[in-house]
Amino acid sequence: MKIHIDQVGYKPGSQKYAMISSDEPFSTSVTLENIDDSTSVELTVSNAAKDPYSGDYLLTVDFSQVQTKGRYRLLCKDCEPSPVFEIGDHVYANATRDLFGMFYFMRCGCSLLEKHAGIYKHSCCHSGRVLRYTDGVMLPPIIGGWHDAGDFDLRIESQIGESYILSLTWENFHPEIDVTSIDFD
Repeated sequence: MKIHIDQVGYKPGSQKYAMISSDEPFSTSVTLENIDDSTSVELTVSNAAKDPYSGDYLLTVDFSQVQTKGRYRLLCKDCEPSPVFEIGDHVYANATRDLFGMFYFMRCGCSLLEKHAGIYKHSCCHSGRVLRYTDGVMLPPIIGGWHDAGDFDLRIESQIGESYILSLTWENFHPEIDVTSIDFD
């Protein structure tokens, strides 16, 4: 079983949902723990239902009634605690910076230094010739773009979509400043 939450966080007055997933049918109790003051509350949940699309058994946890600002995590029997998340007024303040920072962290065809990329550091990758799987022909190097889905794979379908999104962002919002705070020197 695994707990899925909004890791960005939740605003105090917003709806707050989490999901618990499993390969097998299950029922469980769920506790919301306030990390800041060590208090906790038992949440009411229903039995898990099978999702027809994924085949997983899913249970929705609604903790919208919690309005108190702070850092929290969800706990349930037979699964790891959720990542810590925040309930607060400014949970979305860094979302844009973090989103565009991820375009840097997932860059492909160049090395990323630890001082800029932290855990996403890596040496230069995907800089050699490319094997086309359909017929075994070696193609010239295809360099640049982003790793797909965080798995250090490189697929053209993703590259086209992301390039289009970045182009639209530039055309519609004309960003004139770099707010990622990445020092390239």
